[in-house]
Amino acid sequence: MNCAANFAFANKQMITHWIRENLKNYFPDFSADVVYDVCHNIAKFEKHNISGKEKEILVMRKVLLEFWAGSY
Repeated sequence: MNCAANFAFANKQMITHWIRENLKNYFPDFSADVVYDVCHNIAKFEKHNISGKEKEILVMRKVLLEFWAGSY
């Protein structure tokens, strides 16, 4: 899982680099910064309270941003 996540981040960095380089052909002064980098699909171990006991579980998300109860 960690290898796949690392590959996804590296892949996005390369695509971003190629887009920047290509846009400089049309807009010589073009620059773009990555403001927030997050995976669309991710799985990670997290600690959660389940039936009154704290357990470490594998949580899989298929969303753009993580959503925490009470954060809305």
